Amino acid sequence: MPPKSRSRSKSKSKSKKAPPPPPPVILYASNHGEFDAVVLQHNGGCLVAVVTPFCNRCSRTIMPYLEKLNSERPSLLSTLNIVVVNAGDETGDLCRSLEVVAIPTFFAYSYGKQIHAFSGDNVEKILLLAKLAAQQAEEDKKAMEEAAAAAAAAEVETEAATAQN
Repeated sequence: MPPKSRSRSKSKSKSKKAPPPPPPVILYASNHGEFDAVVLQHNGGCLVAVVTPFCNRCSRTIMPYLEKLNSERPSLLSTLNIVVVNAGDETGDLCRSLEVVAIPTFFAYSYGKQIHAFSGDNVEKILLLAKLAAQQAEEDKKAMEEAAAAAAAAEVETEAATAQN
């Protein structure tokens, strides 16, 4: 019996579906550099939760809710970064720069800009804040794409006018 040709095995491997991407993870920021990387430089929306392990509301309500939200994300939140800052001595500078005055505090960001914040343990508000961040990020992305397309069209028009002269 002749050996199987390699082209068949290649075509079979091409027909296999790629494995699904890993589920998103909750990110943690403990200093300005980490916060900049996962929030301020993120091209999309972010939900930032400032919590502390010593807060009963945080450990019993907020963190389990964030973990559930992360694992059961609706499609609207698929690209949202969920970032936790554990308030404490190590993160004091970061919390002061965020002007955190109560625990827990939540922030919504879109493309590095803070768009809303609130303090408290209302999980419905947390979900609304996450959706707000994701929706604003979609609007910002669309606006940036339209601006880039307009700039490209203007450049083409300028080049065409220059070529005619």
